[in-house]
Amino acid sequence: MLSKPIVISFALFCLGLTGTTHAHLPIANQRRDVSLTQPLPPPSAKPDGRGVAIENLVVRYGADYENDPYLKDDVVLFRRWQWQALYDSLQRKTQERPDHLDTYRLQAEAYFINKEYQQALSQLDLILTRNPFDKHALAMTVLACRVLGDKNQEQRRLAWLGSIDAHLAEKLTNMFAFVEAWLEQSYDDEPKSQVVPDTIAVFGSSPNPDGTPSAGMLKRLYLTKKMADRFSDAIVIVSGGPVKTPFSEAQVMADWLVAHGIDGNRILLDDQARDTPGNAIGMITLMRRYQGKRVLAVATRGHIPRASAVLKTYADHVHYPIVVDSVGGGEPLNPQKAKTEALYTYVNVARVSGLFTKGDFQ
Repeated sequence: MLSKPIVISFALFCLGLTGTTHAHLPIANQRRDVSLTQPLPPPSAKPDGRGVAIENLVVRYGADYENDPYLKDDVVLFRRWQWQALYDSLQRKTQERPDHLDTYRLQAEAYFINKEYQQALSQLDLILTRNPFDKHALAMTVLACRVLGDKNQEQRRLAWLGSIDAHLAEKLTNMFAFVEAWLEQSYDDEPKSQVVPDTIAVFGSSPNPDGTPSAGMLKRLYLTKKMADRFSDAIVIVSGGPVKTPFSEAQVMADWLVAHGIDGNRILLDDQARDTPGNAIGMITLMRRYQGKRVLAVATRGHIPRASAVLKTYADHVHYPIVVDSVGGGEPLNPQKAKTEALYTYVNVARVSGLFTKGDFQ
């Protein structure tokens, strides 16, 4: 449910800001009302991450602002997952310099990462009150409305974006359609195609605090072992950094696989990924070394739709053609968790398709 909106006519608002010049008339004539949300306070912060130890993992958040003297310290907090300090600092800065629009962008980026979609929309709307032609902010509000389930505002904002940049609106629409189609597929512990993979790409999860495989990791590993035995010529990529423990997810998985009979010479490690987009980046980087093109992605049954969608999208974005099949270990998620995963798939796919950060729109 969206917060209480401020309903304005973007057409009239734009005329008031810009005048009725010929260049702006087609946009003004759209006359579609868009409800801007009321400003919201920051959400409750998640528990902090591991600080300095995870600062340089991939993806390196907030890259557009790391050279901004006003925001560079906040970028460091973001990359270290020091959430409370980040939220407090950025909120203070919006009050100190309310016209420094990149502060709102950085807030929204962090809120999207943490699934705080209502607060992300609120901060992006503060940009639009100051610049209704801001394509980045407007596109990201379309994404926010999609994951918030507000179809009316999604369509109105998409139409507004289309009147400013039709190509960008089309890209966003196509991205939504791709995710919808991907999520409609069925996922279980068997491949769906007859394609013989040259790569088995394993998306990691956190190990136990003592460095042994956790239950979630074992769901991936049992299935990886099964697939590696079946497809004995495939390279096995294990991906995941030391995100929540000092132990690299990739190393823990590789050690387990070797201990259970998989030749270590088949295994490649990406030990720098902090999240699913980071997994995809690391996997494609490694696959380029040996021209791997036929991928069997492995994760849990709940994670595999998002993981495989992100991998395929990132490969397409960097013009590296691959075919992706997938298998998922463990049991399906309950309906509420499955919905949360599905919505987060839109955010993750946007991140790897060049439709998320400020720099993506420049």
